[in-house]
Amino acid sequence: MLTADFYILRRIFGPLLATVLIALLILLLERMLRLLDLAFNSSNAFSILFQMLGNLIPHYMGMALPVAFFVGILVAFNRMSKDSELDVFQAAGIGLVRAWRPVLLLAIVLSLLSFVVTGYLQPLGRYAYRSLVSFVTQSSVTAGLEAGAFVHLNDMTILVSRMAADRQQFENIFIHKTEDDGVTVDFTARAAALARVGQGEAPVISLADGIRVTTPTDDSPAVLTFEQFQTPLGKRNSGFRRRGDDERELTFDELLRALSKPWQGISEHEISSEFHGRLARVLSILFLPCLAIPLSISGSRHRRSSGIAVGLIILVAYNDILQFGGTHTEIGNVTAALGIWLPFGVFALGSTILFYRASFRIWEDPLGGLNLGLDRLGGLVISLLARTRRSS
Repeated sequence: MLTADFYILRRIFGPLLATVLIALLILLLERMLRLLDLAFNSSNAFSILFQMLGNLIPHYMGMALPVAFFVGILVAFNRMSKDSELDVFQAAGIGLVRAWRPVLLLAIVLSLLSFVVTGYLQPLGRYAYRSLVSFVTQSSVTAGLEAGAFVHLNDMTILVSRMAADRQQFENIFIHKTEDDGVTVDFTARAAALARVGQGEAPVISLADGIRVTTPTDDSPAVLTFEQFQTPLGKRNSGFRRRGDDERELTFDELLRALSKPWQGISEHEISSEFHGRLARVLSILFLPCLAIPLSISGSRHRRSSGIAVGLIILVAYNDILQFGGTHTEIGNVTAALGIWLPFGVFALGSTILFYRASFRIWEDPLGGLNLGLDRLGGLVISLLARTRRSS
């Protein structure tokens, strides 16, 4: 029996690992393209870029792992069904329930891995990623500048007509900012360049051949003409905020404590939605084999099966329903029992019933009726089109 168990697991591992790697590659490449401009305008660009992407791996792994497991089961059992390997298993006394056991063991292992990833690595990685983005944004304030466009940067508005390729030197620059006491200051200069400052200090821009207009709240403007003038862009970098201002940055332990003791700055509904939503998604992995195995089986008469497509549609719809319920739980419209655990219960019960029915039918395609209905619908459409062509 161990030989059959290892064979089933080996058939699943290939599609599972391939799906995880492809999903991570696509998601990380898409995010890397968005981070290139931000990271490459700072020192140690490649180091910072790869640190950002590394901190995003737990986030994308939490998304890809359940889908990859589901796809792995679908592909593996569908191939075994089409190659009549499941018939051989049955002849050897290995029924569907027995074939499900190694898959359930793998589901338990992946559930524990998902618990660690989503419960601890993901929130810590999200905070580290946001911290790096904040650091790069403050140390490379020109990353968002565009020539000929007004750009809001920190506490000021900037317009430049032209900039050098390294975004360190500018021509015909206009700066408008409001001080803490309400005084507005406007600069216009023929040329400008970023000045080097110490680590943690606010970036400074050096203006040349320009005018400074200071407008107090209760007095007339004061005009100053200068040849050289330096002004800070933003404020001193005093470090990123503490972790935990967002419920998605809290670990499972912190969320569990916050359920009984209010967390500063986060409402009780937000804590409840995040905790129950994460836990429901982790437990959902245990029921993926019950849904995927029946949907992947092709009947003996009909080798074509729509189970893979239907399974992916069900998984996407289930995830959207969980997100919808979590959103309404977060704003307090419904409780977590109704918004999160009710969809989970329907998903778990439906998957279990589908697996139970398939287990006591001799490898019958559970979607055979759907396939037959689709065939009939296709034939009806074709006949209607043929009649339309003849009548025209």
